[in-house]
Amino acid sequence: MKISEIEASFSQKTNSLNLKRSLMIGVENLNHFLFNILIKKRKKTESVSYCSSDATNSLESLLSGEIQAVISHREITENGLSSMEFYSEPVCYLLAKGIERYQISDMKKIPIIIPRNGFHEHYIKTAHMKILTACPAAQVIIVDDIDNYLFLISSGDAVGLISESMVSFYKNKHCLNTDFNYSIDRSFPELKTYIYCLKECEKNLRMVMGSLLNEQENSDADAIR
Repeated sequence: MKISEIEASFSQKTNSLNLKRSLMIGVENLNHFLFNILIKKRKKTESVSYCSSDATNSLESLLSGEIQAVISHREITENGLSSMEFYSEPVCYLLAKGIERYQISDMKKIPIIIPRNGFHEHYIKTAHMKILTACPAAQVIIVDDIDNYLFLISSGDAVGLISESMVSFYKNKHCLNTDFNYSIDRSFPELKTYIYCLKECEKNLRMVMGSLLNEQENSDADAIR
């Protein structure tokens, strides 16, 4: 074999390997809390790029090869797709400093704020129903962004329902000071995020993502407790 042929063969194999090790992953509902999680993982996934993906066409983008995987809160059952749990986190009550715990008896007098910028629509409905089942007289307020209501929570006039990653994000931003307490409520279902890819791409995805699949962010949990 000529040297030029060897070089061409080597170059072809190298390009193929780089392609397998480089992934574009679409992310549905890419908010700054989920983005913060992805940023923390970046050093372990240097060959992975992320882009925002609309839930209405993310599967189409996946099937066309525009993206190689999609991260979603949705539970998708589709022939030809492999699914893996990407991230799972508990839900917390955001409380004023003087309130150590939030109990069912408190629901009658202190409104609960659920922010749309922290949960997907299906989870909001699930949480809302759970609260009303526990206390039919509870007042639930669903808002777009919890930022605008932090003053009500810090004064004890309301309680927030937020995810663990939201706590971590706001603590890093120094938005949450000593005026707040946090209390994880395990009775709420964990907020889960999944990653989907074509079955023939699963091996490459696992090779690139490695130990990040099914990895729990223990550091965030420790920061809250």
